[in-house]
Amino acid sequence: DFFGHCKSETGNSFGELGMFLDIPRAHSIRASSSSPPSSSMVFSLSREVLFDVVDKSVFNEEYFSMLKAQYRDAGMLDKVKELEQYLQMKSRPSKNTVKAVSLHSTASILASGWYLAAYQSFFHPGFDKDGFVQIFDYCQPLSVDASHQIQLSCALLAISGVMGFFRLTPNAPPSRKLPFALASIITVVLALIVCSSLNGMSEEYWQIDVFSGIGKAIMTVFYLPSVWLLASNLDGAISGPKAGRHSVPGALNQGLNLLNCGTIYLMVNASLLPLIIPIYASTLIVFQGKMIPAFLSVGIPAVNFHAFATAIGFVCFLQLVATLQFEKKISQESGLVGFLSLFVLFNTDALVIFYKSNFRPDIFPLVEFQNNYIPDLMQQNHIIELFSVGTAAIVLNAIRKGISGQSTKS
Repeated sequence: DFFGHCKSETGNSFGELGMFLDIPRAHSIRASSSSPPSSSMVFSLSREVLFDVVDKSVFNEEYFSMLKAQYRDAGMLDKVKELEQYLQMKSRPSKNTVKAVSLHSTASILASGWYLAAYQSFFHPGFDKDGFVQIFDYCQPLSVDASHQIQLSCALLAISGVMGFFRLTPNAPPSRKLPFALASIITVVLALIVCSSLNGMSEEYWQIDVFSGIGKAIMTVFYLPSVWLLASNLDGAISGPKAGRHSVPGALNQGLNLLNCGTIYLMVNASLLPLIIPIYASTLIVFQGKMIPAFLSVGIPAVNFHAFATAIGFVCFLQLVATLQFEKKISQESGLVGFLSLFVLFNTDALVIFYKSNFRPDIFPLVEFQNNYIPDLMQQNHIIELFSVGTAAIVLNAIRKGISGQSTKS
């Protein structure tokens, strides 16, 4: 029924405010009888399909008058005015004028161009000396000037990512807001690692010491929100609504979305935790005394630097794919292909190094040369146990919320 107990006749519709204003439907409708000939048939129409097929000319004065008459007695004229403004904008003829490029778009173009130019000389797809696939040549010498160029491009990408998040509309669904918020904050954390003493290189290669009081505070301010957003993103993939999921690359269905979010959750934590722990449980002198000689011993002094700098490229270009998919400039299938392509391009080298250091110490004894520095720190502080308990709590709580939500609907 529309308002209270009003009876809806054949040909009537309901739920248009939720469709136009992207808000939850305020009322429900029930069939008065399920037995022929008085049984009812209801047709549903999504807002995406409506705006794709309905001609803009139907949003005329007659339509607005009908809405005002329908909602006046319900005290919802404020919503009608908001809807009228929206529909008038939709029905207004488009002008053949060039749309001005936004500040965010300008920043993104400059940051992306700078990043690609800075990494162009390191792009050498093929096979490394051990016969493993490589995309970027981490073994190539990294000059101080080149590192500063990459650091600047990473900082610009982080800024443009944050600007992109604030461009989202206030009524954007959580399944769209959450990944963008996560990508923005993770990009900032990764940029801090690349530009700081955590990059595992000597002092001339970094701009800030995160082991100092100020540096530790800055890293904490950005790292803690990333932990919360990672947990929320995984929770939303399990128990969250489907609305807005069409704009997430790789989320063709709930299963793929869960796989996507779960992979991101594990990969980000697996890469950040081993570097964040030394800030609070060790010192700069010990950290550099363990990491720098180990990187030099395996012939890749800039391995940490490149691993996190290329991760920034993955996150930022994935945001671009998500935006194109949301704006329907590419399909969901194309978004999935884009996600997989970016994943391979920017993460292959880091995954190969992870595999070598953990499963092929005979050819890449990185952990051995560190004298198990990172593993010992994580074991002493029970990080694996705490992470496992935290992850289990997130998953179980999300399952509980999902079951509770289904029970409420039924």
